[in-house]
Amino acid sequence: MATYAEIQKKIAELEKQAEAQLRVERAGNIQQVKQLMQQLHVTVEDICPGVLKRRGSAGGAVSKGAIRYANPEGGKGWTGHGRKPRWVLDALAAGRQLEDFAV
Repeated sequence: MATYAEIQKKIAELEKQAEAQLRVERAGNIQQVKQLMQQLHVTVEDICPGVLKRRGSAGGAVSKGAIRYANPEGGKGWTGHGRKPRWVLDALAAGRQLEDFAV
C-alpha cells in the first residue's frame, strides 16, 4: 500500500499532466472555432454583440456615466461614483446635503 506522501506526489504529477493536456486540447479547440468562424463568415460581434464596445476595443471612448451632481461655482460635475471631489467634501463639511447639488 502506498503512503500518503506517495499518493500526494502522484496527485501532483497527474495535476501537471492534466493541465498540460488541457492546454493542448484548448489550443486545438480554439483553432477549430477560428476555422469554423472563417468558413461561415462569423465574427465575434455576431456571437457576443457589443462585447468589443464594452471593452473599449472598438476605438470609441468609454462613457464614465452621466453627471448627477453639479458644482454651483461652475466647476466640474460629479457622477456620484468613485471618490468625492473636494468641492463635495467641503460642502458636506459645511453642513450642506448631497441632494442640494443634484442635477
